[in-house]
Amino acid sequence: MQENAKDIEAAVELRRAIAAEQMVVYFQPQVELATGRILGVEALVRWQHPERGLIFPDDFIPIAERNGMMNDLTDVVLNQAARQHALWQADGIDLPVAVNLSASSLRDSTLPDKIVAVCDRNGISRRGLSLEITETSVMAEPEAATAILRVMVERGFAIAIDDFGTGFSCLAHLRNLPVSMVKIDKSFVLDVVNSDADAHMVRGTIELAHGMGKQVVAEGVESKEALDLLLLMGCDQGQGYHWSRPVPAEQLTEWVTGNQNTALSSNVGGAAPIPAQESKRLAVLRRYRVLDTAYEAIFDDIAAAASRVCGTAMSAVSLVDADRQWFKARVGLKMRETARDLAFCAHAIMDPDQLFVVNDACADERFATNPLVTGDPRIRFYAGAPLVAPDGSAVGSLCVIDSIPRQLSGSQLEALSQLSKHVVAIFEAKQHLAEIAQKWGTSSRNLPTAV
Repeated sequence: MQENAKDIEAAVELRRAIAAEQMVVYFQPQVELATGRILGVEALVRWQHPERGLIFPDDFIPIAERNGMMNDLTDVVLNQAARQHALWQADGIDLPVAVNLSASSLRDSTLPDKIVAVCDRNGISRRGLSLEITETSVMAEPEAATAILRVMVERGFAIAIDDFGTGFSCLAHLRNLPVSMVKIDKSFVLDVVNSDADAHMVRGTIELAHGMGKQVVAEGVESKEALDLLLLMGCDQGQGYHWSRPVPAEQLTEWVTGNQNTALSSNVGGAAPIPAQESKRLAVLRRYRVLDTAYEAIFDDIAAAASRVCGTAMSAVSLVDADRQWFKARVGLKMRETARDLAFCAHAIMDPDQLFVVNDACADERFATNPLVTGDPRIRFYAGAPLVAPDGSAVGSLCVIDSIPRQLSGSQLEALSQLSKHVVAIFEAKQHLAEIAQKWGTSSRNLPTAV
């Protein structure tokens, strides 16, 4: 009885605290392991109690969950996160903010509209907020939760699955969830250097997620040794005390502006340009399910044809996602991918209606100091024909590259443009086949073939 009374008292105090705006949001950076760039931050709520000081979530989240306050708490975090993203953008800092969603949030059918309204109210794009869920929160009511998540992806929001590895059926459900990122729980990362079991778990998760076309974030990275091992395993991003604890926005801003490898100060004098309909473009790219898939002869043949027609030493079928440029096919190029901020193709996708041509990169101030120009593959000439989906989104480019300045004739540029349309036609055909296979409950290779 006394315990119940204490719980009621704590619930009343927490409800008053939410109303009195005592809940504050701290931010922890998510870092690209290969470059050290900050790609975004996670919003983590704290209770700034007037008498007890800063109270951590473990002490009040269970109270909120038991007493139906999680939606109110989520609303507070969403609004503070969106407001802070807008402030950072005004200062020229591009830091998308990830917000955790609870099981009760995933039962709210109006959630997608609420989050869209938060973005609109703060004048930010859907790219400015990403959403994190746990498998246990989805499994409370899986069908309803998955339906809501799919709506949010359609609205342009990126979804990550948090604390991956702690659920009882995470592998079985991962393939059915519309998530683009997997965050490995820190319990497997903290001792990854010393524990063979944890190392096998982490490596297996990375390979599994990459096989499904998803990015991987390791939580709980606390040492240089762990960072180096994760890089060897192919992990994409990390989060943890090795870089920063969760801190107030002002402190994180100072840290970001002093970090030479952040998105604020990229290697080439500014972040890559972002198309106006970026969230829609990324959704189309995800729909094709082509990122991080095996090379296929037909795309290699098209890239080779582009090189022959244009007389260049290098060519590629290049796809541009939120953070990088990845090559579905490549001729004369050694790298498998590059950071988006370095990518010529990040400029090619800006205008779906015309080719992007750089006749001499050394004479172009946008690219003269680019490491891909000053170092391997020593790009001097670039021409990229956007890969334009039927809705008008440019998901990448068919590009030709050379290490000497060049100019293409009108007929060569036209041929490059026509070849790019063949690439998109194949993407569309493969997507339609996958949809038919899913409808009939079989793989595309088992479908009847017309004769």
